[in-house]
Amino acid sequence: MARQLQETRIQKPTGREKLKPSGKPYYREIDNGIHLGYRKAKNGGKWTLRVYLGNARYKTETIGVADDNIGADGHRVLNYGQAKIKAEKRARELTAAADGRHIGPYTVRQAFEDYIAHQRRRGRNTGEAERRITHIADALGDIEVSRLKKKQITDWMDEMASTPPRLRNGQFKDVDMEDPEVIRRRRDTTNRHLADLKAALNLAYKENKVSSARAWSEVEAFEDVSAARVRYLSMQEVTRLLNAAPPDLRALINAGLLTGARLSDLLRMKVGDYLQDTGSVMIENSKVKYKGKPRFACALTDEGKQFFNAHTAGREPGQIMFTRDDGRPWARSDVGRPMREASEAARLDPPASFHVLRHTYASHAVMNGTPLMVVAQNLGHADTRMCEKHYGHLAPSYVQEAIAKGVPTWGVQIDETVTPMRAGK
Repeated sequence: MARQLQETRIQKPTGREKLKPSGKPYYREIDNGIHLGYRKAKNGGKWTLRVYLGNARYKTETIGVADDNIGADGHRVLNYGQAKIKAEKRARELTAAADGRHIGPYTVRQAFEDYIAHQRRRGRNTGEAERRITHIADALGDIEVSRLKKKQITDWMDEMASTPPRLRNGQFKDVDMEDPEVIRRRRDTTNRHLADLKAALNLAYKENKVSSARAWSEVEAFEDVSAARVRYLSMQEVTRLLNAAPPDLRALINAGLLTGARLSDLLRMKVGDYLQDTGSVMIENSKVKYKGKPRFACALTDEGKQFFNAHTAGREPGQIMFTRDDGRPWARSDVGRPMREASEAARLDPPASFHVLRHTYASHAVMNGTPLMVVAQNLGHADTRMCEKHYGHLAPSYVQEAIAKGVPTWGVQIDETVTPMRAGK
């Protein structure tokens, strides 16, 4: 049976203005088991839907931006009446999907939901795809797939690439949209969203839920925007950063330099993840699954073994590996500010983010002759594509060595009596 929720006056902007910002929505029941919610932030709020699906199951999702600061357009920005209509329609779709049925036209939003469910059945991590799909659904989600046009997709791409990224409160981030690097990054982000869109629609086409894939198959991504310049620290910069960092942060930086692990993976690491017998550390890969496995072993150098031997000595296996100086576990939000302060004290311009340590690890490993496959494996990548993209140019004679190794000897006969001619002026 659906739980009773305390109802709040959210129909009018004047009533919503009196509410306190909250991470939990303020709800009003609009039908049996269906609640329209208003989640208020510091600068405006969003409409959310909460629907009871039976068997103690609930589904909650954001359906639009509230008309607190800007006028409703009936699409992305909704007044209460528009949000109520959209919530009722969406609730019917969710209830039908929970019962294994589909009602109404097959929309882009429904294609996304089927795609995410398909990926989950295959054991894939869908977190990032779901976040990107939420943004796409705001623009294209209500369009019937069979009626989707190429121009609608390209117009959405152009709009997304030409506008600043949005913050969590719905406001635009303050960036210079004439900066070539900002433009490149926005186009690169748009390309990733486009890839998710095409993947969902291609699955719908493959499963015969739409008769043609022409609308999106003809859409091309922005070119030459994915190869960002990889920043890494020199050995002198690493020394200065370590000297400038406080002890608790220095341990975290050391681990990043010795493993190339992402910050999120290091923060979850336990003392027992260090395997002294094999000289490696087990890393829970938060972003991708390495060959279908959520964890992989990162081989350590002698310096790395010495560091982890000292850092784990006398500690219980279940303890968090890296903690702050007061004994509390690090959180992601705790790291940014001290990293900036240490970077400034080390005279790093611009200041180094923690992710730069991952690039530093990989870049120096490649420049010192470590094979790309080995670097990729220690970083937790399933193959060498990302390493080739970001670090391949750093390998000494990488292309020449790969060609010399991979292309066979054909036994071509060389006529030694032929004298090469000099090119004329």
